[in-house]
Amino acid sequence: APCSSVQFWLNMISFKHLMVAALAWAPVKAFTSLFPCRAARSRESSLRSSYLDSLTPDPEEDTPKMVSEMSDKSNEELATKVNALPAQVQELRSQADPSLVGAVETEKTRLRANGDIARATIKEGENLVDKFTATEEENKLSSFLADRDEKTKLAAEAKIEKLAAEAAAKAEEEKLAAEAAAKAEEEKLATEAAAAKAEQERLAVEAAVKAEQERLAAETAAKAEKEKLAAAAAAKEDPKSFRWPGSATRRPLGQMERLLNARRSWSGAMTTAHVSAAVLEGDPPTEAEMLAGLGWVIQRHPLLASVVRGKSKYFVPGAQPYPMHEDYLGKAVEYTEELLRTYPDADLQRFEPSPLDAAELARRALTVVDVPVPPGGDAAAAARAVAEAWRAAYELELDGLVLDEDGDGPLFRVTLYRADGASSLVYAANHAVSDQLSFNLVLSQLLERCSEVRQGRQVSPPEPLPLPPSVEGALLGPEQRQGEEIKERLELLVGAFGEPWGPELFGRRWLPRWEPGRVRPESIKYALWQLAASGAKVLPRGVPEPAEIAAAGSTEFVWEHRGRRTRSVFRKLDPAWTDALVRSCRSQGATASGALCAAAALGASDAMGSVGGGGGDSKDRATSSSSSSSTGKEGLRGAWEQLAQAAGKWLPGAAGGAG
Repeated sequence: APCSSVQFWLNMISFKHLMVAALAWAPVKAFTSLFPCRAARSRESSLRSSYLDSLTPDPEEDTPKMVSEMSDKSNEELATKVNALPAQVQELRSQADPSLVGAVETEKTRLRANGDIARATIKEGENLVDKFTATEEENKLSSFLADRDEKTKLAAEAKIEKLAAEAAAKAEEEKLAAEAAAKAEEEKLATEAAAAKAEQERLAVEAAVKAEQERLAAETAAKAEKEKLAAAAAAKEDPKSFRWPGSATRRPLGQMERLLNARRSWSGAMTTAHVSAAVLEGDPPTEAEMLAGLGWVIQRHPLLASVVRGKSKYFVPGAQPYPMHEDYLGKAVEYTEELLRTYPDADLQRFEPSPLDAAELARRALTVVDVPVPPGGDAAAAARAVAEAWRAAYELELDGLVLDEDGDGPLFRVTLYRADGASSLVYAANHAVSDQLSFNLVLSQLLERCSEVRQGRQVSPPEPLPLPPSVEGALLGPEQRQGEEIKERLELLVGAFGEPWGPELFGRRWLPRWEPGRVRPESIKYALWQLAASGAKVLPRGVPEPAEIAAAGSTEFVWEHRGRRTRSVFRKLDPAWTDALVRSCRSQGATASGALCAAAALGASDAMGSVGGGGGDSKDRATSSSSSSSTGKEGLRGAWEQLAQAAGKWLPGAAGGAG
């Protein structure tokens, strides 16, 4: 097995010492064997022990130095012993037997020979040791040189590595510096780009502001010019300046719409409200579903998102109702200043879009009422509670519907009554924006949108419809004549004299030319037929005698408009009766709504007064009328039951007095 250099040198030193000891010990052993005395043996033993002790190597000392010292010490001791031999011989010779002198001399000679041999052997050993030492020194030198070369190589490699590391660190520093410089340059460019963009945006904003200012200035100038032209036209009293047919989103109210838009001066309630109700099946719609559906129909139908602006020339602040009378012609002359105003209308009543969006209008229009149900009530009890709630609200809305005339809308409202699976809707609106056909369509679309929301489907936005025309606009065209003098409006309908024709005489033409208006003989014939076919001749007068009014004294208000009360009789027709009613009406060219209204009017005629103003006791009429408007609950119930029974006679296709 390989060993280290230290172990090798220790082994070599041990071998050298043993060899030297053997060579030195041989003559001493031979000499002392001749004198087997105790002292000699003791000295021999002591000498050998001290010599061997001197030959013991010390591994901590340097190996070449130890070998040299041990060699020198052995030679000196050996010489000392040899030099001491003659004296020892003389001492022994004097003490010994003469017979032994010859033997001693012989042994001396032999020992000298052995000493020469020993010296030769020692010399040879020294030479070997010197040779070995030289070889060892060479090896040591070679090892030292190899170690030095290795250390130099390692130092060189370390230095190279250090230089490489320094170069790499320097390159890394240069790289980081380059990256930092590039980043700084990039940030600089980004800052410059941001500054340039900000400058562009600033210039764009300035340009937009300037353009907006120019636009506003142009609009202001155009508005001022328009106002200037309007003022000039008004100064010239040009009647044509009042001919405003309206636009896609704004138009004047027609004559019927103005009548339906009227309000009671003492309460602000609509004089003729449009109220309708619908009983729903299934789970009641939620408030969110209702808001989504209402927002959709408001965007679809522009009249639901409109408001009425303008008071018209017939507006009388703080007006009071006229007392009841039959002298229509006389009262017309008496109230001419209020009723007959022929000058142009400078404040036309008109539909305009509300400034509120559809969502806000829907929130304002919707009211949700949770109807309480008696404890322990079942589904039938909930349905009865909901029915009682919506029927009471229905009657209240007929006479008490108040919509903000000067507000931002809406001109309708929807109330949802619900309780434990039962629900109903009550729709109340300004009759100028809605009728029953309109409500049927709005209700259908509203429930469809609620169903889509409940099913989680996407509700697509509606396509807005155009603003519908008035009755006059649909029949006579969009030309608006409300602002003109009554003469121009009559000429538009009846006709007027145009430019004369014929041969000239005295510088002018004398034959008149008649330019017919829009009313033709067929129109007059149709109007007369409608008047003859109407039920006006069979309706009750509804006006008490003057003596009866005077007898009422302080209760005269019961005969006036503010004493009017509307009561409803609710009846449900099964599908068979409904189908028979619709078929009968279609066969006679009427609608089911028209037939029901006629039945109600004729039933009122039978219950509250004489037919056609003839016959019957006026006192009975007054009592019946009074009981309908000012008696208690039982009296009202009896009067309305009479009306319902009478109305049943006039239902086409019905039998048995159904109301």
